[in-house]
Amino acid sequence: MSAPPARPAAMVKGLWAWPAARPALVLSGMALVLCHAGLGPGRVLLGRDIALGWHVGVEAMVRAVTGGAWPLWSAHVGFGQPLWADANNQVLYPFTLLHLVLRPWTVLALYSVAHLAGTAWGMRALGLRLGLSAPAAGAAAGLWLCAGPLLSLVGMPNQLGGAAWLPWAVLCGLVALREASARWAIGWGACVAAQVLAGSPETALMGLVAAAALCLGDRGAAPGGGLRAALPVVIAGATALGLSAGQWLPSLDAARESARAAMTSAERAYWSVHPASLLELVWPLRLGALPLSAGARRVLFEGREPFLASTYLGLAALPLAGGALASRRARWARPLGAVGLLSVLVALGRFLPVHGLLTWLVPPLQLLRFPSKALVLAALCAALLAGLGLEDLIQARRRRTVLETAWWLLAAAAAVAAGLALVPWDTGALDSPAGGSGLCARLSLAALLTGAAAALARRGADGMSGRAATLLASVLVADPLLAHLDLNRGAPRTLLTHRPEIVDALRRDGASRLHVYDYLVPGASQALLGREQAYRLARAAEGWSTAGAHALAYRMYLFPPTAALWDLGGGFDVDVPRLAPPALGAMTDAVRAGTGEAHLRLLQLGAVSHTVSLHRPDPRWAAPVATGSSLYAEPVLVARVAGSLPRAYCVGRARWVPREAHVLPALLDPSFDARHEVVLVGAPGPPPAAPFSGRCGVVARGANSVTVRAEMDGPGWLVVVETYDRSWTARAAGVPVALERANGAFRAARLPAGRHDVVFEYRPRAVSAGLAATGLTAVLAAAIALRAGRREGTA
Repeated sequence: MSAPPARPAAMVKGLWAWPAARPALVLSGMALVLCHAGLGPGRVLLGRDIALGWHVGVEAMVRAVTGGAWPLWSAHVGFGQPLWADANNQVLYPFTLLHLVLRPWTVLALYSVAHLAGTAWGMRALGLRLGLSAPAAGAAAGLWLCAGPLLSLVGMPNQLGGAAWLPWAVLCGLVALREASARWAIGWGACVAAQVLAGSPETALMGLVAAAALCLGDRGAAPGGGLRAALPVVIAGATALGLSAGQWLPSLDAARESARAAMTSAERAYWSVHPASLLELVWPLRLGALPLSAGARRVLFEGREPFLASTYLGLAALPLAGGALASRRARWARPLGAVGLLSVLVALGRFLPVHGLLTWLVPPLQLLRFPSKALVLAALCAALLAGLGLEDLIQARRRRTVLETAWWLLAAAAAVAAGLALVPWDTGALDSPAGGSGLCARLSLAALLTGAAAALARRGADGMSGRAATLLASVLVADPLLAHLDLNRGAPRTLLTHRPEIVDALRRDGASRLHVYDYLVPGASQALLGREQAYRLARAAEGWSTAGAHALAYRMYLFPPTAALWDLGGGFDVDVPRLAPPALGAMTDAVRAGTGEAHLRLLQLGAVSHTVSLHRPDPRWAAPVATGSSLYAEPVLVARVAGSLPRAYCVGRARWVPREAHVLPALLDPSFDARHEVVLVGAPGPPPAAPFSGRCGVVARGANSVTVRAEMDGPGWLVVVETYDRSWTARAAGVPVALERANGAFRAARLPAGRHDVVFEYRPRAVSAGLAATGLTAVLAAAIALRAGRREGTA
């Protein structure tokens, strides 16, 4: 008779009896607590990308795979865009496989807790490798786990995945260079590859910078010098590039001719950290949660919410981090301090020339954006510095009086700030004094814990006992932990399962492509809604927090790209990953900024059959279809666009322009007739044969293919109003057909007279090449690691 399965509580109790497992259990428990709001029955974690982006990508991937196709193309997001090549979708990240067997909210909960716990374990292992005692290494791990920049990434799975590997990458890099170990070098490369596959190449660069800085400060790094010193770097680099080739090759190929490669410095520097926001690093202010006016938000956060909801690192840990720079472990601390300072300067983005200078010196960095991300590396450095400072305090009494004084001064300042937070200041930036009580509570708690740290530092004459050190470490970690208990909120699972009522109305009216008005465009809300605040809640569903109600309201409105969840295509949506052709970006900007003749012409040209809005569109071309409920002051209005082109059509004439910059003016030229001609870029072709007539229609559609039947009485062009990409091919009766970029952004195939079944297929060669490189590298890396292990074991 088999024994009954062990209960989770019994398993935890058994592990707790094993002293070596206790730190891991404590850190895992903290990860659970920090994500508790989204872990209960019927709950899901909230976040910036969860409801509006992540869920859409997950469903597209699952539908493709379960339908027997590769998850290469997302047909319903915008006019269609790469799915695999968009690293945000994490197609090759191993955790993504769970979506094939578990529901999205379950995977999200497991993903968040596992990555937070795993990164804390990695930080503790790194601290121990740097020579820290168990309490100091635990403090570094806890401070990193509870740091605002890291916890703010829970709502952005790709960024969290990359950041979670940071301590492990630094640890493997440090050991590989110190011991010239091939096995550790392969581990280093594997960690960097995991960051790239997770969709966060920025954190891979952060890990390289941190590992290099620590090695520069380590007198024992890279024994032997010369070739032996460079060998781990070569092995790690080759491993990282090879293992992640399945992701970065398609991503780079897609970005090469997209708007991503043509980003301006302003686009790259979007979501820079305002200098005033640097106060949040050491004070639990959380400016983005305060009721700021629209003007203040424009100054601080580009008119939106901040990229990182919190950047608080811990007030009580600040003196120890500073003291580490003058401690006996300064050889570690000073490089970390320099890297941390550089990270903060880069995060300032457009407010300081450092970010622009780096992108100029290292051109590949021009593909990256959002300087705020650099604060993740600053948080890593700050946590390690605090651990080093605590270790110095544990070992000796030196500078203890200085630290006590700093702690008491900070505690007093925080207490005064807590009192001021309750005063209803009328500065013009705050719409109301709401939020002061929460700020007061966080500041008061920080003051209390900082004072407790000062009191604990008095214990011991020549050093601190293990129990006292553990207690002090607990106080240091409790500060950011308690300040961030409510940072990552949850919502009812209905958020991801609710079906907006306008979906059925759109289906009944035969909608094929939507344009959902975006009032976040500067000036759009004032012009169209008559108010400065774009999406203002008028009510909240019962049992929903304000943040959850905002997310639900967006989904009820079908804010892009959520309509893709119900197989409704989007048109002229914001290109979030910046993978669309530049000409499509120009057209999208024109549509989103205008309401006149150009606006209507482009909607028709883009085969937009319906619009969704909160304002009433021009009745001269918009026929009302349905009205849906919303959580905003206005209902959701659905209208049919008059005169829109079909998704596929035939024309007999072409208007040639010399460059892509001339496409949009040609499309808006009053003499241009989109139903009979198409705009192409290049040298003029043969004159059309007149007269011309043709008809066509989509007869089949797959995850990565479209079949169109066309009948033409003369040579002409078959135009498919879907995004052009070099990896799309066309065949008619098995014979390849050349594809042109139609109207700057769509697809056109030149066909002779007759009846044709044209099969369009998306076949990115970079995916095949990348997967081959990844597989070959995995085999070679495993073989080298096994051989190196045997050699090092017998040495």
